[in-house]
Amino acid sequence: KVIWLPPHVWDEWVYHLPPAVEWYQRHYIPPVLDTSVARINGAPLGMTVLAWWFFAFFRDDMLVELPMLLWAVLLVPVSYAVMRQSGAARDWAIKFAIVTFFVPAVLMQAVTIKDHLGLNISFVAGMLLWLLFLRTHAVRHLVAAACAFGLMLGYKIAAPLQIVVALLGF
Repeated sequence: KVIWLPPHVWDEWVYHLPPAVEWYQRHYIPPVLDTSVARINGAPLGMTVLAWWFFAFFRDDMLVELPMLLWAVLLVPVSYAVMRQSGAARDWAIKFAIVTFFVPAVLMQAVTIKDHLGLNISFVAGMLLWLLFLRTHAVRHLVAAACAFGLMLGYKIAAPLQIVVALLGF
């Protein structure tokens, strides 16, 4: 689906793709977009930048959904790490990490241009790295957690609420 079929969800055509297409056509990112969806001009468009990179590189929308598929694949090692840190046995962690890729919600989002997978995987990875920092006090874990949470903040308006959840969790 990611390779042969174009984007197909109405939300992609109304909200996620128009900024990338406009940036591509103008050859720059304007401060304000002329669009019927007013909230685009105040929203973080981090995932839209990924779509724009694909337009710019391939000059087509053929693989524009590939980043979400890659986020879905990234869910496997992140889930494995979370389960291992939670005390799950290695064999069970491998099995359940692979199964998480096949959760219907993950598979449906993996072939879109929406930002939900990236947002939530960044959140889970940030939480994992934050927990590792609290256990080890290794600065590299803190820097990586900050990067994960920083990426997450660039994906959706509601992302700061997940930072609050992360802080309340500890």
